[in-house]
Order: sequence, then C-alpha cells, then structure tokens
Amino acid sequence: RLCEVIFANDISGIRVPPDPRFSKALTESSKQYEKLYPSLAGPTMILNLPFVLQAFIGLIKPLFPPTVQDRLKFKSAPVLARLKELTPLSSSNDRSRKAFLTEIKTLL
Repeated sequence: RLCEVIFANDISGIRVPPDPRFSKALTESSKQYEKLYPSLAGPTMILNLPFVLQAFIGLIKPLFPPTVQDRLKFKSAPVLARLKELTPLSSSNDRSRKAFLTEIKTLL
C-alpha cells in the first residue's frame, strides 16, 4: 500500500526561533526525501503559528511560486496544540489519537 508522507511542524509554544542548524537539517531532509520518493511527498504543514506570524505569512505567501503555495499549508491545529506529549498518539485506543487523526484529515 502506498502512502503519502506529510511533513507537519507544530509551532505552538515556541517563543524564539529554532537553531539555524535545525532549520537547515529539516530543509535538507525534506529535499532529499522529495528527490528519493517524489510520488509519496505530500504537503508540508506549519501548524499553530502565532497570530502575528500567521498575518505575515498571509502577506508574503502570494509571492511564493504556485507549486510552493500548493505544498505549504499554514493551519491551526487545536487538538495538537493541547497535547503535552505525543506518546498517547501511539495507542490506538486513546481518544487523543482519534481526535488527532480526525484533525489532520480536516487540515488536508
């Protein structure tokens, strides 16, 4: 069964920009993945941006090439923002997992 890989970055709770080396590693791994498995690469979602950044992105996103605009999704994900840790998502019986999966489906 083929799947689509979704890159999701939850920005909730972040007060300072991440280390530039982390951003570079994230970008490079995404590029390598798209090069190796182009048919499986899905959208990149940036979740739970602070309001000011969301407004800024709204202003500059039209300047991105159409292909980039189609791939980048800036969304709010309240279920994910409420999670203190991701461990509950590994249990198929957990309510948080079901709510999270439902939320991701609506964001796509």
